Amino acid sequence: MSKTDLDLILFAALQKYSDQKFQTDHALSKYLQITQQRVRNLKEKTSVKYIITDREDAINDFTEKIKNAKITDEYIDVPIFEIAVKNEIESILDEQKIVLHSQLNPKIFRLRVDDFLELMILIDVKNGESSDRDKKYESLIKSIKAKVTKDEDLLKDLGLSRDDLNRLNQNSLKKALVHGGIATSVNLLASLVPGASFFSEPIKTIFIELSSRIMKV
Repeated sequence: MSKTDLDLILFAALQKYSDQKFQTDHALSKYLQITQQRVRNLKEKTSVKYIITDREDAINDFTEKIKNAKITDEYIDVPIFEIAVKNEIESILDEQKIVLHSQLNPKIFRLRVDDFLELMILIDVKNGESSDRDKKYESLIKSIKAKVTKDEDLLKDLGLSRDDLNRLNQNSLKKALVHGGIATSVNLLASLVPGASFFSEPIKTIFIELSSRIMKV
């Protein structure tokens, strides 16, 4: 067995079984007395060769990280320091042929509001059948129509006419959310979730928390 293979096995074992808790690559690099770049390379290779994060753990880690997301006018940037978690969440999008918005910083998972909604629905149905996602979208669109019909300003913010609203579907909803921007769209989604059945409680909590943060800015 080569030294590289041994390094990977030992690194994977350290990540999975060590009593030491390393919050940053810097802390891990100091412990191992190697560079941070070497730590990142080892993380990436072990995430491919040795499964150290299963999908459920990755989703739990990701949804927890959303609480620390940076919200701009266009994007939600979720900090992810574990490459294995990032790869697993990206694979959820890849399996549904959804392209993640590009981001140069590998520690940032960048999403537009429509991509974020899509990912939340995929997580909610545990990456399940397309029919399950379609049902969630149908319920969501029905609730959005009822909400927006009574609000001319919101209709304008989303770039929709009355005729557009009548023809609202999954694709046009995503375009409307992008047009409305992060603040408008997240607040809209959060306003729909209390008592709604199209999102589970953890996903409802995420939208409400993000909306609360936006309102404080």
